[in-house]
Amino acid sequence: MSKKPVTPPERTGWRDERISRRHREWGFALPAVDLDFPLLEYQFGKPIALIEYKSYQARTVNLNSASFRAMTILADNSAIPFYVVRYWASTQQRSWVFRIAPVNTYAMMFVDSIRMMSELDFVTLLYTMRHQQLPDDIRRILGTTSTI
Repeated sequence: MSKKPVTPPERTGWRDERISRRHREWGFALPAVDLDFPLLEYQFGKPIALIEYKSYQARTVNLNSASFRAMTILADNSAIPFYVVRYWASTQQRSWVFRIAPVNTYAMMFVDSIRMMSELDFVTLLYTMRHQQLPDDIRRILGTTSTI
């Protein structure tokens, strides 16, 4: 029986907000931002995309804010796509749904405008950015609903 590789589970299940609060006390001249859930997608140690995940309940993002300008520069300097992705977790009525917003020109090479995606479409995009095909065993478990 072959053992299928599994993504490691979350190690802590919580974020330490104490450093965030303490950092604010270090002064206005040291701006920083708490990101909701940034993920650096990578392949063989090479960055593929920067994605800032936001719950559908999160407030609207200001892409002109200093924090998002800094993240855009980071992605641009790395020549990788940068997306802000809102998500709706699955319920009994529907599967996961994603609203993907391209932030930089590298992102627009894959997704040219804001759009709603099913879990299947979104995960297919993640594989496409890696120049890989979505495996059938994963395809079968993904939701196909793109409406909330």
